Amino acid sequence: MKKKGFTLIELLAVIVILAIIALIATPIVINIISDAKKSSQEESIKMYAKAIEDGVANYLLRNPNKKEVPTIEELQEGKYINYKGNVYCEETKIYPNGKIYLDKCTVDGTQVTYTYGEKEKTLCTLDGEKTGTEEINIGDKYKCEVKPGTTYTFYVLSKKDDKVNLIMNSNICNDGTLADKDHQCNYAWHWQTQEWDEYDNNYGPDIAMTNLYNATKSWINVPDMIMNYEDENNKTDTTLGYTGITTDTTTKTTTITGKQNKTSTSQIFGNTTEPLKARLPREDEVTSQEAGCEEYTDETCSAWLVEDLDDGGYSKYSTVPKTENIYGYWLLSSYPGYSDYARTVDYYGRVGVDGTSYASYYGLRAVITVSKSDLS
Repeated sequence: MKKKGFTLIELLAVIVILAIIALIATPIVINIISDAKKSSQEESIKMYAKAIEDGVANYLLRNPNKKEVPTIEELQEGKYINYKGNVYCEETKIYPNGKIYLDKCTVDGTQVTYTYGEKEKTLCTLDGEKTGTEEINIGDKYKCEVKPGTTYTFYVLSKKDDKVNLIMNSNICNDGTLADKDHQCNYAWHWQTQEWDEYDNNYGPDIAMTNLYNATKSWINVPDMIMNYEDENNKTDTTLGYTGITTDTTTKTTTITGKQNKTSTSQIFGNTTEPLKARLPREDEVTSQEAGCEEYTDETCSAWLVEDLDDGGYSKYSTVPKTENIYGYWLLSSYPGYSDYARTVDYYGRVGVDGTSYASYYGLRAVITVSKSDLS
């Protein structure tokens, strides 16, 4: 009996059918594997985010006096994040309400398109080009929505660790409006009493800080100001009175401290429900290498530090935006031994000293402190 086998045509038909099946099945299998991998990656990111959220809660539980949520760096350094996987997210934001946003993540070295959480609106947005190659540079310009519907221009004045100090580009009045040529709303730097306190320098920037508090207390989007300032020009001689400004981290009450000869031992700004939102600029900030201001040397300040100051068009700052009759602003630092003199930045582009009685020439320029996560 002759054995019957497959003909060549039949074999080719089977191969073609198998190839067709493979063509149909392979993408399905690949997609199943890809979806499984994607689901696994997403689950890894969710677990990582949950570990961060638990870490935030644990951090605040162990640090009851802390009012602000920690940064991811603080959580990592304190080993608050209990997660053993290999997840790294280039963009990690922890918002004041404790919510987490993760983006540009890699899982086991593989880039993932999955985003965890919703990106909330940041306080300040970069306005124009950056001034350098770093993430945040001194002099970078930002638009900050200090309260709903109110946005002002600020420049990066200084930074330390995760905190960034921004200085407003114009002077501000105690009612929260911007100073203009007909309404300079400038204020004496120290507290003048009926008895002239010449040469004692006891009171510090009482009037300036009080008016700045009133000007900015409605800035609900801005983090509370925590100050620990020691008068840069009065660090050793405590007999001069004004020594510094500090904030109680629990009550958020800010006080000027020093040796007082009159009825009060300190000047208080704010209370537990209305903490300080802004301060005057420090002298060491405006005289830093990046900011450039020098004492008594004209035209050394960076242009962004003299924006809105009226130089009459006769200096290298002639193209900088300015407001008529606005000539300078007060610094936190004193002029030792003279209560009627204080440090300023003026329209010459320098750090100088002027009499606080010249209130019609100098005013308030707000500095706010934000976290890097508040900038975008």
